[in-house]
Amino acid sequence: MPNLAKWVTPHPTVGKPSETLRKEAEDALDDIIFGLTGGLTDAREAVVEESDTSTKTIEIKGTDYLDALDKFNYYFLKERWGDGLPLFPPTRERVDWMLTGTDRAPDEVVVQTRPSGRAATVEAIAINAVMAGALPAYMPVIITALEAWDECAWGWGSVTTTSPAAPLVVVNGPIAKQLDINSKSNATGYGWRANTTIGRAIELVFNTIGGTVPGYTDMSIMGCSSTITSTVMAENEDVLVDMGWKTYAELQGFKKEANVLSVVPAFWGFKEIWIKANSAEDLLECLIWELDNKGREGLMDWVGGTWLFLCPEHAKILAQDGWTKEKVMDYLSATLPRYYCFPKGKLKTIFKEAYPRATEITKVMPDNALISGYSTEASDYKIFVVGGAGNESQNWGVGAPFRPDFVSKEVIVPNNWDEILEKSEILPMPMPTLPW
Repeated sequence: MPNLAKWVTPHPTVGKPSETLRKEAEDALDDIIFGLTGGLTDAREAVVEESDTSTKTIEIKGTDYLDALDKFNYYFLKERWGDGLPLFPPTRERVDWMLTGTDRAPDEVVVQTRPSGRAATVEAIAINAVMAGALPAYMPVIITALEAWDECAWGWGSVTTTSPAAPLVVVNGPIAKQLDINSKSNATGYGWRANTTIGRAIELVFNTIGGTVPGYTDMSIMGCSSTITSTVMAENEDVLVDMGWKTYAELQGFKKEANVLSVVPAFWGFKEIWIKANSAEDLLECLIWELDNKGREGLMDWVGGTWLFLCPEHAKILAQDGWTKEKVMDYLSATLPRYYCFPKGKLKTIFKEAYPRATEITKVMPDNALISGYSTEASDYKIFVVGGAGNESQNWGVGAPFRPDFVSKEVIVPNNWDEILEKSEILPMPMPTLPW
């Protein structure tokens, strides 16, 4: 739609009296009429300029390199092109170096970003990867993550919502160890270049190309720290092999040797699940109680399942008693909806008609019908094994105003992959083995 005209109304609209909303609508009416009639030429020129995928060169001078670096970061902050942390300058040489990590053409469009609508080309992604401090070998994962994100129905919507939200990315396959993506102790935290800079590159694409600006286009009320680097980790496949469990990617139909990336918009962070148990029966009974983090939110958003990250100790207890991932998924889908539900009549009281979609779904049910925010579909429960020694697992909130989809996509590496890995000089970080 090259002639698409846009106008902006004050945010938010929820909770405002009808008189205020009417005035805001009337104030926008002239702009709407102009956009539909007299503003087509101006709109076309603006869109053509906005959709230009070529890169521009900015020259920044200083008395020495550090002075120029300071001025570069100051300038990028002023232009709202950063995340608040120091950036690496994307010089022509560094961008060309980053492009050696992929065999895709620099001008190839990977995704159309939101809310700006601008195209993220391979070169533009490389520019952001440089600024994030990434290595060329990370490029296939960064590109695939953006492609998978583009397939999430609520992906781009989550970068501008009022809720705290950011991508949650899990990697399976040999590439996780090749890039040293952490899957063990502190996998969702600091200390690993791959985890941090891959996630940061994704978020910088949202900022610099997608046009997310806090308070203007990113309307998150309080936000969350994961919007700095996203959350990137790998599944602990050493533990899976030890227990005879399948990887998440295998459960999605991929071959064991395939490099697979799975992504979902993660909302509201995670809930830590501390359980000390000696049997699968005790562990699962405790787990059901610990997973009661849906409550009214689950009813409000009709979320479905959950992303459950089991620590190796919890996974080992289950495996020793004959449980598999599939069996745990069946158990959760059969048990959680029965444990956590409300009568339809109470549902109306809780929401006071504020969420008509929920009442619309249940209007044909009697008031005493039990309604749950949890899904009865086993496939809605995603189980990963991540982390190091200890007895704490995590349950991630991946809810959205629509039933979330979980996108898994194979990472295709270039033909000269071994050469790329060698030139990237990846430094593997040592990690203690598990007690057993």
